[in-house]
Amino acid sequence: MTLKNIRSYQPDLVRPLRPWCSIGIGGSDLGPRALYEALKVFRLSRREARFIANVDPDDAAGVLDGLDLSTTLFNVVSKSGTTLETRTNEQLIRRALVRAGLDPAQHVIAVTGKGSPTGITRNTTWPVSICSTT
Repeated sequence: MTLKNIRSYQPDLVRPLRPWCSIGIGGSDLGPRALYEALKVFRLSRREARFIANVDPDDAAGVLDGLDLSTTLFNVVSKSGTTLETRTNEQLIRRALVRAGLDPAQHVIAVTGKGSPTGITRNTTWPVSICSTT
């Protein structure tokens, strides 16, 4: 994955989306979260990441509290694309976006393994783990 790939990934969205919210469980949460925490001191102002990593609706509500959904990009991370907890949280996010009058296709992307049945139109088969060779 190159910076050019990443920059070319969001051109058809209505506006740049900030903050970024990662949805995953286990290693699909740990990898993005560890990378964010390690590089947090270098982040640009007005850039923020949040993480939803379990199916407790109160936890997800706490993560979403104070977010402007119209400017948030949600990144569903699941190597298989079938992890129940991740799919449950994805549906929670989709319902919240629809209730806010927003199109989930403009706010939800996926990072997943090849052949994953995510059903998300914007997805990529970039390696799920920053150390992955698959």
